[in-house]
Amino acid sequence: MERLSRGLSQADRERIAADSAALTAWQAQESDPGVLPTLGLDDVTRQVPRPSYTLETVGGVRIGRIPQPTGGLVYLDVQLRLPDLAPELLTVLPLYAYALTRSGAAGRDYLALARRIEAVTGGIGAAVAVGSAPESLDETRLSLTLSGKALSRHGPALADLLRDLLTRPEFTRERLDQLLSQRLAGMKSGLVSSGNHYAALLASAQVSPVAALEEQLSGLSALGELRRWAEHPGKTGELLQRFEAISDALRRARARIALTATPDDLLLDLSGLLGVLSADLAPGHPQVREVSGPQARLTDTPVAFNAVSWETVPFAHPDSPALLVLARLLRSQYLQAEIREKGGAYGGDAQLNLRSGLFGLSSYRDPHVRRTFEVFGGISQFLRGGVSDALLRESILSASKALDPLTSPDTVGRMRFFGDEAGFSADLYDQYLARLLQVTPGDLSRVAAEYLTPERAGYALLAGEDPNAQTSGLLTFEVERLDSPQG
Repeated sequence: MERLSRGLSQADRERIAADSAALTAWQAQESDPGVLPTLGLDDVTRQVPRPSYTLETVGGVRIGRIPQPTGGLVYLDVQLRLPDLAPELLTVLPLYAYALTRSGAAGRDYLALARRIEAVTGGIGAAVAVGSAPESLDETRLSLTLSGKALSRHGPALADLLRDLLTRPEFTRERLDQLLSQRLAGMKSGLVSSGNHYAALLASAQVSPVAALEEQLSGLSALGELRRWAEHPGKTGELLQRFEAISDALRRARARIALTATPDDLLLDLSGLLGVLSADLAPGHPQVREVSGPQARLTDTPVAFNAVSWETVPFAHPDSPALLVLARLLRSQYLQAEIREKGGAYGGDAQLNLRSGLFGLSSYRDPHVRRTFEVFGGISQFLRGGVSDALLRESILSASKALDPLTSPDTVGRMRFFGDEAGFSADLYDQYLARLLQVTPGDLSRVAAEYLTPERAGYALLAGEDPNAQTSGLLTFEVERLDSPQG
């Protein structure tokens, strides 16, 4: 910049200044949405889909058989509500889920099992999920779901494979070392591209027990845990012992099974799978220590990923719809202009997680730190400028899509079954929609003032250098470099 500026004449400098002033004025102009076709609130559906299903209970296991036009495919999901696990098991649960379908089972090594899965299914996966109750954010829930799909004629083989993975997983030291190295390489390579995700989790972990658990399982804490095992192969034997204990807990966990298929294929025999699930351990409510104070993590990146988060209210609370509308308004009308257009970041986002009640703002590939956090703190000032009827309608329409997303028939059925089982019923969603359509500008200002306050906030960022020199007098971050040696 210094070299280029030395070659500029006075006329060049005046032209650049004039162009900059013109751009600033253009960015401040209010766009005219009247030139675009619009939808009205009358176009919003008042009811979420209610796919039918039959429910049965066998030995404590609840089974939903869901008829859907799946085109001859069978979808089978086994959700296990985990009991309280010891801390040393909880931290390695994501590694267990990753390794489970990539190792061996029931006398097959990992290559033979992979060939069998490829031959008779469209894939099998395992995933860990964290959630809470619709009426309370304090009831932390943890589950592991094993899912697969297959052509209907291979439905029995799919059920047998899920049974084998649950009852007779076979982890070996050599294969586990390979998987740990692969997983570590993948997480490292995706660190910067997922920077806003990691920053948002780290901010949320300061204000929410649910988010603190999720950060431990899928955030930068999980990366640190993975490094401790991958970079010390001599500890693999200890990890195998922990995996054995997790396997035992899974076989005894409370299970929910969703079978989604065409009506002709819903009679798939699940007795082999049901026979290995005892369901005698009550679901636990795991708690981990919340992160304290603003957090900064440093890695090799020339830009920053900034995030702020607040814990607000559970799904059933009357204020949740207003917070959802506020998130959509801030994303399109505030952060787009301030973070991306004026600030030069690749993007800015505002979200409300309906299940965890977490409200978050974030920026992606951002050249600024201090300015962005000042923007995050300017919500009330933005709202004092007023919200037009057109912008409110647009934000409500955008928010309504979160309650009734476009999904495939099999997903609609499974979402409804597992939602009902978790207490997030269709009736509760309909009540939410009704409140959503009644949100006013006054509601937006009220919930912002009540819930999105500095003292309730958690702050985090992922960047290339210590941010404290930039944020002096505004925020003080606890700084940790991600590539520091792991003990």
